[in-house]
Amino acid sequence: MAFPKALLIDLDDTLFPERAYVESGFRAVAAFLEETRQLPADYSFPSMMAFLELEGRGAIFDRIIERFEIRGAEGLVEECVKVYRTHTPEIHPYEGVETTIESLREHCTMALVTNGHPDMQRRKLDALGLDHFFEVVIFCDAVMAPKPAVEGIELAISKLGASSNDCMFIGDNPNTDGLAAGKAGIPFLRVRTERFKSVDMATSEVSAFSEVPDYLSAHAHKMRL
Repeated sequence: MAFPKALLIDLDDTLFPERAYVESGFRAVAAFLEETRQLPADYSFPSMMAFLELEGRGAIFDRIIERFEIRGAEGLVEECVKVYRTHTPEIHPYEGVETTIESLREHCTMALVTNGHPDMQRRKLDALGLDHFFEVVIFCDAVMAPKPAVEGIELAISKLGASSNDCMFIGDNPNTDGLAAGKAGIPFLRVRTERFKSVDMATSEVSAFSEVPDYLSAHAHKMRL
């Protein structure tokens, strides 16, 4: 059974559905607004989700303040952002992720390499209960090199004591994870999930993280490992 000596793994939409974190954060903000502004969470939370679908994440809290005509709103957006970023998320790994990672650890060392606000990413990892599986955790934004910049991957490889010839990167986003892996000169295995599943990229892929061990067993001998 040919496996890489080291696996570098993305977090959001690779190990868990990132949208679940967004919903968890919105629920926390809705509870905050109910407590501090007497705006029922049953009103604000569905509106946040609706704005998310219509406009994306850019100005959702501004839209809530406007829609419900919240008075004395100076500084409220910043407060909502703080609640969102610092809340304890209610999230769970994809089915099969924990057992898959546990089986992979029998064959290789692992590093988590993730974009995003470092404090938020740390809370996600803690909430998922996956931290103990990784020998190295790299928050790319903390080193000022979010993917597709390659520095986070190179730092992870160095900290693992590996070389690019020994590694593979597993992630969901071909435009960040895939490009960064290419710059580092390591194979990229795409997990086709969530927001980027319809983005085309010529790369090896699986449909779910739980399929990774079988894929590696069947195909790793063909790769530069």
